[in-house]
Amino acid sequence: MATFYTESTSQQSWNTHTKEYFKNIIFGVLLLSFSLIILFWNEGNVIHRVQTLAEAEQEVISIEANQVDLFNESKLIHLSGPAVTNEIITDEKFGIDAADVIKLRRMVEMYQWQENQHSESNGFLGSKDTITMTYTYEKIWSKEHINSKKEFENYTGHKNPSMPIKSHEFIAEQVTLGEFTLSDGIVNQLNNYQHMPIEKSPVQIQDITDSKISLKFGDYYIGKDPAYNPQIGDLRIRFEIVLPTTITIIAKQADSDLVPYQTRIAGKIELFEYGTVDAKTMFKQAKVFNNNFIWFLRFLGFLLMFIGLGVIFQVFRILTKIIPFFNTILGYIGWFGAFIFALTFSLDSIAISWLYYRPLAAIILILISLSFLFLLKGVQRFSKVKKLENDKVPQPIIPMEQHTILVPSEHMLVEENGVPMK
Repeated sequence: MATFYTESTSQQSWNTHTKEYFKNIIFGVLLLSFSLIILFWNEGNVIHRVQTLAEAEQEVISIEANQVDLFNESKLIHLSGPAVTNEIITDEKFGIDAADVIKLRRMVEMYQWQENQHSESNGFLGSKDTITMTYTYEKIWSKEHINSKKEFENYTGHKNPSMPIKSHEFIAEQVTLGEFTLSDGIVNQLNNYQHMPIEKSPVQIQDITDSKISLKFGDYYIGKDPAYNPQIGDLRIRFEIVLPTTITIIAKQADSDLVPYQTRIAGKIELFEYGTVDAKTMFKQAKVFNNNFIWFLRFLGFLLMFIGLGVIFQVFRILTKIIPFFNTILGYIGWFGAFIFALTFSLDSIAISWLYYRPLAAIILILISLSFLFLLKGVQRFSKVKKLENDKVPQPIIPMEQHTILVPSEHMLVEENGVPMK
């Protein structure tokens, strides 16, 4: 069951809000800068990666994995076969041995308190601002240790003990594919883990001397009641392994080792797929992955820019309540304006990167980005017209029968010689 702790503080709104505004502006500028770095780096990497894959596809040769041919030394080769090892991996802390597996992983979770925060404030500039912080505490299983003493606002009654055992990964020193040895980069990508149930009775574990160790669904449980009532500090330990599996590699042959291949434009190639896959398909999949990654980074760059500009614009709009000058500058720019500017700047960043290699595409992107600015200008002008129309107060219409008609009296009608007119 979750517990609650509430704390209220009063502080001068002007000082508090001013600090928050400048923090938000700095945060927005950092996001904006980071987004530009991502966009420029990504587009430069796009060109380099496309050229690297194109060159490697022309250089690759397919071979059999059961023989090392010196004629292929330093060449880019394509081969398939089972990735195996004959080593025994041991977790000495638990006395667990795993023979002929590529990896052994110990997954440890501890039952702990977790703090969640929620804040509410009232008041605005020029008045006292009361901030109410509500802290909620709940019990969860977590792989990472939560330091309640340093991180919790209310440490009393929500103490997490230290985590005596942590997760760890054990990797075979040598993994082979036929007569070739896989590089560390390829081995690190072999992550098709599966559960390894523990069958032997629990033993006394190092560093834990007075805790009850039991077996639950093939995993170790350290605690008093593993079935229905976990307590803070209880541990559950699960073991997983990576078994030998058939894979396909495109890499450089260096004696009997498979290592990353460097192209003439200094790009590196080391492709990996599960199963038996031909070279053409592997390069096709690499291009698809590359293209998806490119668009992911483009979207990430745009999103960071949008958030950064939006934060800056919103802070300035709030400041218009204090400094009317900002209202004249910003007009009706808000999140919609931030979206348009982010889209424009993102397209321009991409276009600048492609200007040398694909000038036509770059020019088209720049023209598209400018069209978005004209769209924003049109929306802003439309908003101003609507505002002016709403601000106009209609003049009251006086009915004809209520009009006063002034008729000159008889004594006012005289001739030039002073004789009254008849």
